[in-house]
Amino acid sequence: ARFIKDVTIPDGTKFNPGTTFTKTWQIQNVGSCTWSKDYGIVFVKGNQMSGPDSLPLPSEVRPGERVNISVNLVAPINPGTYRGEWMLRDASGKRFGLGANANNPFWVSIRVVEVEEGIVFSFVEAYCSAKWETGAGTLPCPGKGTEPSGFVIRLNAPEQENRKENEPALWTNPEMKNDGWITGTYPEITIKKGDHFLADIGCLADSENCDVIFRLNYRIGDGPVKTLGEWHEVYDGQITRVDVDLSDLDGKSVKFILTVLANGSYKDDAAFWLMPQIRR
Repeated sequence: ARFIKDVTIPDGTKFNPGTTFTKTWQIQNVGSCTWSKDYGIVFVKGNQMSGPDSLPLPSEVRPGERVNISVNLVAPINPGTYRGEWMLRDASGKRFGLGANANNPFWVSIRVVEVEEGIVFSFVEAYCSAKWETGAGTLPCPGKGTEPSGFVIRLNAPEQENRKENEPALWTNPEMKNDGWITGTYPEITIKKGDHFLADIGCLADSENCDVIFRLNYRIGDGPVKTLGEWHEVYDGQITRVDVDLSDLDGKSVKFILTVLANGSYKDDAAFWLMPQIRR
């Protein structure tokens, strides 16, 4: 293979923590074999940035042809320079890459910059960097929105119990059973004095039987899980504005955990977090 150009995200592109982006490389087939749709790219080294382990090619690529290969990624939480290396794989899973010996990777390299004020971290933008779990086990991200085991999906224009919004939200649906629950544990982020967690929480439209408990938990290292706040929500035409001062966590690297529990028997617990974020 031969690297032609970065179609998007040249080396050194700056991002705020947790920003989603799409990296696209243009690669040419300079070999003698056609790359079928059974070929793909694989992550091999560095920072994966919440990308997949592998991804199929978008189309067949004959010798001499070029192809644009894209992967969706999430900028890491903490400031710094990050690089992730990728290679191609053939239909049998054998890796190959660039150069005379076909053993060199292509890569994405970005800089995550510290935010001095405004939104430090968006839980919506980085939601698939979290580990989502229910009593049924670890969940795929994003979900499909129908799984009995529970799911998390992003809604770009959520219809809430009291209005339709044009800002993004997370639909975090517990496992569909009595006392079901769902949690999303995010990567560590360093908190500064004056940082606040903000979100609107409630039930989605047409979920009249919704009865849930929201919790904002956190964990430092391998220490115990602690609770910053808990809110009981039912379908009543009202939503709750959450504003939690995080100043007591100043200087600490914190894993935040978004939790929703069915309040007793599962009914129609379509719970949402509208624009959950940390604002500095």
